[in-house]
Amino acid sequence: MEIPAHFAETTIESKGEPGRLWLAGLPAVIGSCVEQWDLALDGPVWHGYMGVALPCHTADDQAVVLKVSWIDDETRWEPVALAAWDGRGAVRLLRRDDARGAMLLERLDGSKTAGDLEGLEAAVLLGETCRRLAVSAPPGCGLPRVRDRAARMLEELPATWERLGRPFARPVLDEALATCRDFGPEQPDTLLHGDLIFANVLNADREPWLAIDPLGLLGEPAYDAGKFLTNRWADHTAAGDVAASIRRRLAAFADAAQVEPERARRWSLTRLVADGLWACEYQVEAMPRVNAVIDALHD
Repeated sequence: MEIPAHFAETTIESKGEPGRLWLAGLPAVIGSCVEQWDLALDGPVWHGYMGVALPCHTADDQAVVLKVSWIDDETRWEPVALAAWDGRGAVRLLRRDDARGAMLLERLDGSKTAGDLEGLEAAVLLGETCRRLAVSAPPGCGLPRVRDRAARMLEELPATWERLGRPFARPVLDEALATCRDFGPEQPDTLLHGDLIFANVLNADREPWLAIDPLGLLGEPAYDAGKFLTNRWADHTAAGDVAASIRRRLAAFADAAQVEPERARRWSLTRLVADGLWACEYQVEAMPRVNAVIDALHD
């Protein structure tokens, strides 16, 4: 099989020589999984940011997807989260090989994502998905915790903000840090998706919509608000008042997810600050939208 050129380029750019070595061994990993799980490939290779997905059929003619991902702290928890949900609100995990970063997943229709819906309708869908996925985590699952991320942000955000030339006003940073102090220490053992954006909720046959590509976290559902606020940006601009449109979308999510709107606002701002600092270094073209959301949410 041929690795998509763009995927190979971005992997090497992001991971350097270890990424190049991983790509070199990827066809062998895929071939081994195909043989071990008795699969027949039946379509072109798809890819995301750090993994490839191959449509297959099983020996009993079930349509499935073989997904193989680069293994790091962002990807290693996906099979743990999917196994815990067991198909409830998310794509069903059928087989896994954690050592190779391989998963066999049910194949979704995938002809539409939440991003094909109008922004407010999509926000409601993501809120409902968040509520469904917010279940008690299996004991000893080892998933990373929001409280640890909050502690790390308290330590890292001020230094990064200074190093990058203070790209936000100090009160914005202070509010993000206050959220980490106020909410971070006491977090429940509730399973979260971690990356609820419009592209990560697909239409399906078994249920109308199912989530894919979870990071897997333990914490309060309000933490999952906000990542999608920059999606379908044209809906915000068409509304005329961009800030009001952003706030309406967040309110729709919070209502559907049954989370406190103020906690959703504060976590959204905090995550956008962290994302914005990353974008300052690696995706500067995203900054105008990130700044607009921060301005809309900052109290």
